[in-house]
Amino acid sequence: MNRYWIMLLIAAGLEIVWAVGLKYTQGFTRLWPSVGTILAMAASTYLLARAAEGLPIGTAYAVRTGIGAVGTATVGMLVLNESRDWARLACIVLIILGVVGLKAFTREGAVPPAAVGVASLDGVSIRTSLKQRLGASVAELDRTRLQDRCRGLDVTPIDETPTRRPVRIGGEIKRVIVAPRNGVPNLEMVVSDGTGTITAVFAGRRRIPGLDHGRTIVLEGVIVDHANRPVIYNPAYTLVP
Repeated sequence: MNRYWIMLLIAAGLEIVWAVGLKYTQGFTRLWPSVGTILAMAASTYLLARAAEGLPIGTAYAVRTGIGAVGTATVGMLVLNESRDWARLACIVLIILGVVGLKAFTREGAVPPAAVGVASLDGVSIRTSLKQRLGASVAELDRTRLQDRCRGLDVTPIDETPTRRPVRIGGEIKRVIVAPRNGVPNLEMVVSDGTGTITAVFAGRRRIPGLDHGRTIVLEGVIVDHANRPVIYNPAYTLVP
């Protein structure tokens, strides 16, 4: 039995101490029993954490809880005169068998510190990769959704629209802001159709009823290139239900 199992057994013993101690705190209204119970609880949790450095956390937690449950029930029967019926004893025996089984089938030996470090780094790498993939998947789903939404609107995809020619485009409003220019308010609206984005500018306007984030809209006008982004000024628009 290595030191991790020893720490785990001590943690289980303290589990019994604080569980039984709850009986004597009277709802944490008695000072010293309450202090002793809290200290035993903290020490048990700390030793469990240390034991988990060299044992599977599932095994360590189950063993501590199992021994704590059996020990607490035993103290209850021997000291506090709690029920000793056969059903209760049978359940306690099953818990003991489970603890023994976990001990028997858990490989002893601490996880080397270097391996812990590699596992941690791998975990970070896996989480980062998963986050990137989920982010990419969500973005791809959104693009597909927008393209499907615009397919029946008889519009030109934004990434295929020419500049300085009348066009009819459609998409979903992704952002609406007021950007004053030379003291004049301009309502700017970013629209996406899944193939690209375009900015529609309504000069002299602060708000236009119906032009809200998430609405589907069809724009008609002439696209110009402004600061390397397509912009359509004061377009005619139709809100799509």
